[in-house]
Amino acid sequence: MLRARQSGNSLLAILVGMLAIMMAIAAGIAFAWYYLESDKKHVPPIAYASFDPIVVRSSDFAIKTTIVLQTAPEEAAWVHGNKAALTVALQTALASADIERVKTPEGVAYVQGLLRDAANKALQTRSVQEVLLTDYVLQLN
Repeated sequence: MLRARQSGNSLLAILVGMLAIMMAIAAGIAFAWYYLESDKKHVPPIAYASFDPIVVRSSDFAIKTTIVLQTAPEEAAWVHGNKAALTVALQTALASADIERVKTPEGVAYVQGLLRDAANKALQTRSVQEVLLTDYVLQLN
C-alpha cells in the first residue's frame, strides 16, 4: 500500500510540475505578445519638417532662427510640397513680430505661436501643429 501512495504522489507532483511549466510558458507568450503589440499602438502621431535658417532684419531688431514644423505623419508630404510658401509665410511673420512681446520672458512662446498661426493661415490649413525653434538669436538695434 505504501508503494501505491508514493507512485500516486509522484504522479501528482509530475502533473503539478507540468502544469506550472505550461503556465510559465503561456505567461511568457502573453507577455511577449503584449510587448510587441503595445509598440505598434503607441507610435506617436508626429512628423517633423526642418527648414533652413531664416534671418529677418528690421530697423529695430534682427532674428535668426532655425525652424522645425510638427505635423501629423500624413501631412509630412504636404509640408515638403509647400516648403517654399511656408518659408515665405514664416519670414513674413517674423518680420511683423511685436518686438516688445519678443523681448519678454514669454517671447519664444509668442514667436512659436505667431509662426504656427502664420503658416496655417497662409496656406489655409490646420496642418502645422507646433513650431519648434532649434536655434534662436535675437539682436536688438
